[in-house]
Amino acid sequence: MPNGDNFVHMPTNATQVISTTACRLGGVAINTKGASSNVLTLYAGGDSGAPVIAVIDTTSAIGTIGYDLNVPGLTAVMGTGTAADVTIMWSAGP
Repeated sequence: MPNGDNFVHMPTNATQVISTTACRLGGVAINTKGASSNVLTLYAGGDSGAPVIAVIDTTSAIGTIGYDLNVPGLTAVMGTGTAADVTIMWSAGP
């Protein structure tokens, strides 16, 4: 089970800067599947120019993906098609 003291709920296609400082990515829960090629891209930094952690196909299944990963910052971008409903779990500091 991924752990995180904080969470961000993303029910729409958007860019969400979660942390501009070091943090720990606990996991991602896909609560409701997206459609039409919807993806969630996670970046290891405070913007979408940072290195990519993962590109998640939100159309395949609901469930939780555990990461338990220290990152220098965290940004999430959900786009293309019909948005999924996702929750990103994270903790401040490494």
